[in-house]
Amino acid sequence: MGILGKSLAGKEIVRHSRLFDELLPSKQNSKFLDIGSGAGIPGLILAQIQKDKNWVLCEQSIKKADFLRWAIEILKLENVEVENKSIEEIKFKFDGITGRLFAPPAITFEVVLMLLENNGIAVISADPEFSGWEATQEPEFEKNIGAMVQYVSTQCNKKNYNFVKISKSFQNVVLKQRSIKNMRKNPFWS
Repeated sequence: MGILGKSLAGKEIVRHSRLFDELLPSKQNSKFLDIGSGAGIPGLILAQIQKDKNWVLCEQSIKKADFLRWAIEILKLENVEVENKSIEEIKFKFDGITGRLFAPPAITFEVVLMLLENNGIAVISADPEFSGWEATQEPEFEKNIGAMVQYVSTQCNKKNYNFVKISKSFQNVVLKQRSIKNMRKNPFWS
């Protein structure tokens, strides 16, 4: 089907998804969102591991969303649903969010903050240098924005994985729902 991509393969996909699992909160009956689910990595695997959580897999591509629905049926998962829409169309708030970097960091950060509940946590895959996330490490960032950003690097079977963990501490009144197009024109930081 051509939906998996070339960067991860086989057991490595499961290992990568389990690393997301280790970084997410363990609150039962919570609602989680996987942004840009594609072939279901990590969302579909996490839904299978975390059956006590409700998952929404957001995927804009009809072909990929259909694949996800098929996989959910085959795996007999009752705690997951697919939203075949753009991230801008999601109107709910979530306790946790996962994703592989789906947009430049400033846009990813803004989308995550808009969709996270207060005290929610997001875990996003990052490149080896955490490129583009530097602004989040400024001393006043957490105080001004209401979110803490941690860099997490881990190794599994001699392979390095990097994640950005975003913890939303309070609702920031400055953030208003904006389109991705507007976020690209005027990013949170550059």
